[in-house]
Amino acid sequence: MSLLEEVLSNDYEYKIEYAYYLALLDILMGVPLEEVKEDINLYEHNEMYEFCAGIKKAIEFAKDKKYSEIQKEILNLKDKYE
Repeated sequence: MSLLEEVLSNDYEYKIEYAYYLALLDILMGVPLEEVKEDINLYEHNEMYEFCAGIKKAIEFAKDKKYSEIQKEILNLKDKYE
């Protein structure tokens, strides 16, 4: 893997994880899952597929979790993204 490919890969993964974190925050604050899912269409339309992947990951994670479990996941990610 070239250095450029590595940088692009890291940037891509960072965007996915950041979108995951932000989507979890929305879910924790009570934004309905349907509204969070609507964001996927917006990002797809703008060809921002990394954000789509992160939001989908958050929805999948949160759909069978309790509030406290989502909160714990956010706390694990907080230092990295704030």
